[in-house]
Amino acid sequence: VDSNHTERLSSSTTDHERMMEITSFHVIDDTNPTDGSPEIFDNEWVGGGDLLSISGDVRFLNEGSYPLPQDVQIELINITGNGTVDGTGAFSISSQAPGENRYGGFTIEAEITGPLDATPEGTSILTFRLDNTMPGMVLNAPILSRMIPSNDQLFNVSIAESTDASGIAEGTLQLRWWVESLHDDNQNGIPDVDEYRARPLVRQGTSEHFHATYEDLQNVQGEQVSLFVEGKDNAGNLLN
Repeated sequence: VDSNHTERLSSSTTDHERMMEITSFHVIDDTNPTDGSPEIFDNEWVGGGDLLSISGDVRFLNEGSYPLPQDVQIELINITGNGTVDGTGAFSISSQAPGENRYGGFTIEAEITGPLDATPEGTSILTFRLDNTMPGMVLNAPILSRMIPSNDQLFNVSIAESTDASGIAEGTLQLRWWVESLHDDNQNGIPDVDEYRARPLVRQGTSEHFHATYEDLQNVQGEQVSLFVEGKDNAGNLLN
């Protein structure tokens, strides 16, 4: 009714009208390689010390409108980093994952500082696991020994995986091999990195044994063969 009508300036808002919430929250692993995709999801493995980008959107409560730059501050919990929104209400903050192992899980969170944060519980929280253990190899091979050339040489390697750590990213493992009589393109007797060929290392069933074959039949005059294994673990740590 006309007698109850009133007008109020738009600047005279209540605290409830000014309350905000984080409506989306993403954590991106900016350090390659990563496991699966650059975005980190709950309980995934991340390499210790990886560079992270934390992004999302801020909206006023129950509205589609958003605060302007410098009107709001977003802070990260458990890791360093803070920032404000851009002209569309989106934020992006750079940070770094801890360098130590967190096999049981590490939780980060973004929150709007001050009393106006109305973000629903769990919206801006992510728990992932950290592994900063460099995979290594214990060498046990006939180094500089004479081997009978063959067109089907068998290479075997045993990889013991820690029950605590992230485990081997099986599809990334491969044998890199160089045979002097076949691959020494510049004929300097040195295995240059661009001269190596690659074969996938295949797991034998569910065991810790992997194998690949290569050919060095033409090495009839005692030429050299050079082998190494490359790959990574599920957290993205490269095999040394």
